[in-house]
Formats: sequence, C-alpha cells, structure tokens
Amino acid sequence: MSMERLKHLPPVGDAFFQGLLAECEQYGSGIESVSLELKGSEVLSGGKAGFAKIAKFIIGASNRDPELAKNEFQGYAIMVIGVESNGELSEVLRCEDQEINSQIEGYLGGEAIHWFTHWIHPSGDFKKGVLFLLVPPPQNGDQIRWCRKDGVGLTDGAIYVRSRGETRIAKGLDLEMLTRRAGTSSSQTWGLAVEMHGAAISDLSSFHDAAQDIVVQRADEMRKSVSGSGVAAIMGGAPYLERRSKEEYLDEIQEWQERLADHASALSESLMLETLPPLSVTVTNEVESFVEDLRLEFTLPKDFFVIDRKGLSEKLDEILKSPIPWGKDHQLARLLDASFPRPFPNSPHSVASDFESAWLEDIDRETGKVSLRIPELRPRESVKLSSSRYVLLATGVEKTLVEMTWGATAKGRNRRYEVPASIHLKAVEVNERISEALRRRIYQ
Repeated sequence: MSMERLKHLPPVGDAFFQGLLAECEQYGSGIESVSLELKGSEVLSGGKAGFAKIAKFIIGASNRDPELAKNEFQGYAIMVIGVESNGELSEVLRCEDQEINSQIEGYLGGEAIHWFTHWIHPSGDFKKGVLFLLVPPPQNGDQIRWCRKDGVGLTDGAIYVRSRGETRIAKGLDLEMLTRRAGTSSSQTWGLAVEMHGAAISDLSSFHDAAQDIVVQRADEMRKSVSGSGVAAIMGGAPYLERRSKEEYLDEIQEWQERLADHASALSESLMLETLPPLSVTVTNEVESFVEDLRLEFTLPKDFFVIDRKGLSEKLDEILKSPIPWGKDHQLARLLDASFPRPFPNSPHSVASDFESAWLEDIDRETGKVSLRIPELRPRESVKLSSSRYVLLATGVEKTLVEMTWGATAKGRNRRYEVPASIHLKAVEVNERISEALRRRIYQ
C-alpha cells in the first residue's frame, strides 16, 4: 500500500498500520510530515526524556491547522514508535496506555487531550512490537494547547506546533492561526446526529367498556368457583378447610370489582404505560474526533411527553390485587406462603429489574425540557441509550417523523451547537394491548 494511498485513509485496522510500517521502513524519516513522526525505541526506554518527546508531539499535533491536518490520514496525527530515522525496526516492549499517560499527563495543558494507540508485532512476539500513537483531528473551535511544566526539551507555558518533520515552538503566524481556530465556529453542525423513538397512542375511551367486560367476566368466574365445603387439601388424613365463609369470599369479590371500577382511569393509564415500548435515543458521532462530557438539551413539542414508570408495577399490584381463590385460603396455604413468599407479578417493567438511567439527566414536566448526558463518544461511534423505566409518547399527533434541533455542549468546546434530531413515532393501538395486559394480570 503506497504512502499516497495511505494518506487518504483513516488510520484503522492492522492492514493500514502494516502498510504504514512498510513505508516507514523503506523511507525512514524522509516521510515525516505535519501529521507523521518516527521515533526509535529510546522514546519508551529513555525515561523522562523519552516521555517528554511523546508529550511534545501530542501538544503539537493538537495545535495543527484543521485545514492542513485534513490532507493526511483524515486529520489524525501519528507517532510511530519503534522505527529509527533510517527505517530500521527497533521494537519496544508492550505497555498499557495508562503507563504512558501517567508519565505525560502533567505536561498537557488545557482541556483533556485525547489520544489512543495501536500495536502491531512484525516479529510475531506479542511481548514487543511497534507502537502507533494517534491524536484525533483538530477542529475549529478547539482551544490552544500548551505545555504546563518544564521537562527535557519542554518549557512550562510554551505553545508547540507541528511543522514538516518536527514539533517546534509556535511563531507569530502559528499564534494567529491558533487564535483564529479557537474563535471560529465549525460550519457543520458538529458532526452529531440524534434519533429518538417513541409511541403515538390512540384514544383510550373505548378501553373502559372493554375493561369492564373483562372484570365482570372474571368476577363471575370467581363466584361460580364457590361450591362445596371448601376442602382444598388433605394431609395425613386431616382436611384443610377454607378459612372464609362463602359470604365472606363473595364480599371480597364484590369489593374487588368495585375497587377496579373506582380506579378505572388510573388503571387504564397505568396499563397503557406498562405496555408501551421503552424510550430509546441513538446518538452518532459522524466525525473523526472525540466528544467528551456531551450534554444534549431539547424541549418536547406540544403533545409529547416523557413519563417515568418508576413504581408503576407496584401501583398496578395494589389496584388489581384480587381475592385469594376459593379453597386456597387455609392453614396449609398460609404455612406455605410464609415459607415461600409469592413473587411479584412477572412484569417486563418491574422496578426490581430496572436500572437508573444516568444518561437521562433531567426532565422538567412543566416546561417539557429534557437533558441527556453522555460521558464520551469516540470517533464514528454510535451509542443507543435505552431504559425500560421511561417512555416517550405523543397524543393527537398524526406525523410518524418529527424533525427538530437539539442544543449540544461538550467539554473543550467553547460554544453551544445546534444538532439535527428526529423523533420517530410508532403508532400503537393501545386498547387491544391494555385489554390483553389486564386479562394477563387478573388471571395470573
């Protein structure tokens, strides 16, 4: 793979790095550029002096001109460690990124500078190899980076930049570029895209009649079960009799039926929320740079709601709790219940199995403002955030796709960005869902 071709590719995968290593071996330091530097094994074996060279490169690479940087490796800067200036291999012992970071982080001034590594093993020995250290592409709006302590070849407060084949102290023109870069907004929407998924629900009015029919049917079935003496079990020749009289059991059925009628609205709403699909948000970083401590804010359109289902299962359990079936409330049953407590109903949205959604930072129900937080997005990474705890629903909305913009801020970015977002709605016929959920719960 030729160097000319490599320059137009993103630095991803073993094939890329093997091709780059072959070019480094052939041409040595002659192929160094604004975005490429070669170093021998002394960088990792030379103590503080070696690590100072790494820190200097990272600072210089972070201070590149975005327009100039994008001409190579899609904006990434690469330090190849384990190749001498003449192209000779000098593989280095493997180490973890944390070991390197502990030596260089004290030099890196400003907001956190992201970097990462890739190893290949030309000799086949996985204990050593060639290390490729990569710095993401600079962006308009990035702050100026500087050195924050003295070191071998480094000066506290100095601003370093990359030029062809070297990292040096910034000159006047460099400072003009960096000042302009820091104050320039990206012409793009920051390379983020957001998709949100929710449900568009139908009218609940017809559910009340359907629910009433289901409850009446179940109540009639329970009443018909009252027969005989209520002998439920015989153990050791001794019968276990139902503790309640028939009249008491029938009274319990009547009370249950009346309770469900009194709570018809709350019951329909709770069952609806239980059956809806969970809220999900997909955030995609479409550019070759890290995004750290990303915060997204938006205001829900009219007739859109994000609802917390915490405590929903317990609320339904309380409303729907039915009488113990006839013949099952006896001494043996109570002993068994004491020994083996009955589990909560098997609900897919049980709070016991749910988790706190740390990414959903805040919901203001009065204003409809919602805030999300993502600690980090890697280049070209897409994350799907979902929790059974929350649902997004829309009422009286005919559209299945709503386009909008969200506000975005992040660590190291000096302005608020507008991010395109879309809300995808799935039309849900809730009456049938609710009826089935009610039937499942009162017959379990």
